[in-house]
Amino acid sequence: MDERASIKFYRQEWHLAANRPLRELLEEAGVAPDHVVAIREKRVISADTLVLPGDKIRLVNAISGG
Repeated sequence: MDERASIKFYRQEWHLAANRPLRELLEEAGVAPDHVVAIREKRVISADTLVLPGDKIRLVNAISGG
C-alpha cells in the first residue's frame, strides 16, 4: 500500500508522505498554507487536518480583498 498522498496546485503535483497534518505537506511542497484553500473529496479542509494515505488534495488560491 502506498503511504503517500497527492497534492495538486495548478499544473504542479506532489506525492508526499501522508499521516501528518496538511500544513507539513504544504511546507514541504513550498506552498504557504495561508495562501491556498485545500479541498479533499469536495470539502474544504484546514491546514491542521490529518492527511491520510491515498488522499487527493486540490489547492486553489485564497482570494482576499478589502
